[in-house]
Amino acid sequence: MSKIIRIEQLPTSIFTIIFSFLWYSFTQLPLIVGESLTKYSLIFNILGTIYVLVIAGSCIYVLSRIYGKYSTKNSSLSRIILFRYTLVFFIVMTAYNTFCDYIFPTTKNQKTIENMINGNTFFVGILIFTIIAPILEELIFRGLFINMIFKQNTFWVPVISSGIIFGSLHAASNIMEWLYYVIFGMILATSYKKTDTLAVPIALHMINNAISFFTTF
Repeated sequence: MSKIIRIEQLPTSIFTIIFSFLWYSFTQLPLIVGESLTKYSLIFNILGTIYVLVIAGSCIYVLSRIYGKYSTKNSSLSRIILFRYTLVFFIVMTAYNTFCDYIFPTTKNQKTIENMINGNTFFVGILIFTIIAPILEELIFRGLFINMIFKQNTFWVPVISSGIIFGSLHAASNIMEWLYYVIFGMILATSYKKTDTLAVPIALHMINNAISFFTTF
């Protein structure tokens, strides 16, 4: 176990990851409040956007600093190689999503998001789901989780564990939906471990969420 997990700092790592996820969850408060509003409010849109930018921006800054302390690797791959990796994982991700669409056209998590979006939450929704969520979720589930919990020379255990945690924190109504998010998380984790940079899974996550958001709304 000690050859895989950083046991000596495990309590601190778990606390940091849980606290980071709770902090990230607060960025979605305008979506919850806006869902209950029956009339369009320009003031709410402005204040909601400012709130999200402040909370998310501070969260990204702090988590990036923490990630920098624990991540000892810097990608040595050229931009061309990174682009090729991104393209390959994008093809894998697209093929996987296309296959899953035939099994379940939508998930409980997706339905929850659809119910949150209205005139008061549309812009904030774009900001959160296509930009902020991909950055923070990759920082937490790939950046912090993999580097704070596991040692650098491990591969499959952190990839699988990251996928399971990622899948478990997304709303799922059955085992198939849960497995969808688990495997999707594993694809993102593999792209991170293969490239040693969060830029690749963040880009893939952004593309995936943008396609999902704009084809729905």
